[in-house]
Amino acid sequence: MLTNLLFMKPRILLYAILLLCYHHSVFGQKAYNFGEGIIKIAHYFAMERNLLHPDTANNLFTNYTYYIKGSKVLRREGTSSSPTNSDKKITRQGDTVFKTTLTAKMVIPEYLLDFHQNKAYTFYTKKDQPMISVSPIRDLRYDLFFKASLSSSRNNNCILEAIPNQNGDTCAINYGYGIVGKDSVFFQFSTKQYPVESPLTYFFPAGTSPFITLLWAPTPGTGKDGKPFSGFSVLVVKDVIDVKLPDSLFTIPSNAILKENVSMMEMYDPNIP
Repeated sequence: MLTNLLFMKPRILLYAILLLCYHHSVFGQKAYNFGEGIIKIAHYFAMERNLLHPDTANNLFTNYTYYIKGSKVLRREGTSSSPTNSDKKITRQGDTVFKTTLTAKMVIPEYLLDFHQNKAYTFYTKKDQPMISVSPIRDLRYDLFFKASLSSSRNNNCILEAIPNQNGDTCAINYGYGIVGKDSVFFQFSTKQYPVESPLTYFFPAGTSPFITLLWAPTPGTGKDGKPFSGFSVLVVKDVIDVKLPDSLFTIPSNAILKENVSMMEMYDPNIP
């Protein structure tokens, strides 16, 4: 009997260790659920601070269209997400006039974020072959919002105050102020219920922010002359669509070739295989 007990003790200890590890893997992993639907955000750049009436007519920097389902987020733009900028130059040599135009456009590839796996899948094509770059979400340089939700630095930011419209005036806005990094920011928010979370809230600690619909943040820049200047990023939620999305929208194509941490240069340079 004593021999059997001595034999069983290591097995009981092993079972306990396995149970503890299983408990940690199941309950230690954060469950992400961003809702379900589509949200569209416009990113403007303004030179002057006009909080209630920002000059956004000709200052669009880029668009963000997110398809969201639970812990998965797909960014897909129907057309080019950024405007095309052209710089024209006229030079003269003797009786000859040279006209040159330099056109630049920011290219953002389609990508899928899987927060359950902590993977970012960036889609591109090489010689008609579907390709995917796989990386941790934190390493995805061209996502502004959802990557911020994983940053521990968001816990250093804060909402200073959020002032709702309590008079029922449909012309009045809900607004507030906060701190992001070392900057003071202004935001507008909604008290309505939406099918997805506002990505503009991910700059603040989880659970502390209302549904932000507009965010002003100081943003430094560099002019064409190479000199630095200060302006403002104006982030605006343009539309929220309550729709059920198919699982197929968030699956990896079976014919795609997966590679680790592919740079943008490698994606779009035709001379790199």
